[in-house]
Amino acid sequence: MQKHTLTLLVGTLLLLTAGAVLLPQWLADDETPIGRWKTTDEVEVADDSAVMDASVASGGEAVDRTEIAMGADPAAAEERVEVVLRGRVVDKFTAPVPGASVWLDFSRGGPNGRGGQGGGPGARQRRVPDPVRTDEQGRFAFQGQTFRNLRIVLQVAHDKYALGQFDKDLGAVGTEVDLGDLVLQTGGQARGRVTDLDGNGIANAELRLSPENGNPLRFVRDRERLLPPFVTDVNGFYLRPHLPAGDWSLTATAKRHTEGRSSTFAVEEDLVVDVDDIRLGPGYELAGIVRNVREQPLAKVEVVVRSMGRGNNAAPGNAAPASSAGARGGRGGPGGPGGPGNGMFGGLEHRTTTDEQGRFFLEHLPGVALRLTADAN
Repeated sequence: MQKHTLTLLVGTLLLLTAGAVLLPQWLADDETPIGRWKTTDEVEVADDSAVMDASVASGGEAVDRTEIAMGADPAAAEERVEVVLRGRVVDKFTAPVPGASVWLDFSRGGPNGRGGQGGGPGARQRRVPDPVRTDEQGRFAFQGQTFRNLRIVLQVAHDKYALGQFDKDLGAVGTEVDLGDLVLQTGGQARGRVTDLDGNGIANAELRLSPENGNPLRFVRDRERLLPPFVTDVNGFYLRPHLPAGDWSLTATAKRHTEGRSSTFAVEEDLVVDVDDIRLGPGYELAGIVRNVREQPLAKVEVVVRSMGRGNNAAPGNAAPASSAGARGGRGGPGGPGGPGNGMFGGLEHRTTTDEQGRFFLEHLPGVALRLTADAN
């Protein structure tokens, strides 16, 4: 009898010990990672209708949208409710994807949707600045005050999958919404080489992706974060995995070379596409200081260099240097009427602004006559 009692006591102690170890794990498994935010945390961004009208990438669903003017009561459209949005990130075999980063943008949905339409309060899209990382089961959640009629855009990034963007018009929402599974695709691969005009590979050339044509990611926000640049190896070769299906182009830059851009190429799921060589001509650098008539340096002056003629460093059969409408301070991003595909350097612009000491620096300039202007406004 004593032996039986002792056995029961030992068994009970073992169960209690195991429970003390496993119970917190079981409880933790039930805790979905949740991102909470306040309205004061939100970042207001202009709604891009091109994004809203594009079908979503990587398993998202297209949303039928009709533009309808807002009603006379903008306060009703602005009404906020506390909502928990729950979802799960999975691969195309429905296996959970742990460690994926999920970002949330939201705006009004339902009959007064298309967040940027109507012009009343709440007409712009809101962004929750911090992402949520999925747990071992691929789960995530967001909690905060949203519009009662709700539309969301979720961007999902993971190193081993193609970037996913999911656009969902949820309409009227309750206190909790199940978003279901967000399916990430493996994506395709793009490979190629960056060379000089003699065909020699250029090491450590920087490559940047640009969605083209009907690619749903063409107007993706925070492109630097979601589509970071990558570089060539010592022989000028590159391989970019996990590209979402769609049309793309690549812009290449390298020290002491002009910028170059690939032709547009199509990426398909689970396939490799060979991109034509991107050939870069010799590039030049320009530095200086902008001063006023009293020889004082001027800060924040816009400096523009325009190419005035055809140079000798355009690669035969290669696209002209990529153009960029905006300034890229210190980098000398080209832009203007002499854009890609015209085969000429005439009209290309390189822009930057001076620093606090009035200094400026431009690179990737072609070997042609240049005109420099400085505008202090």
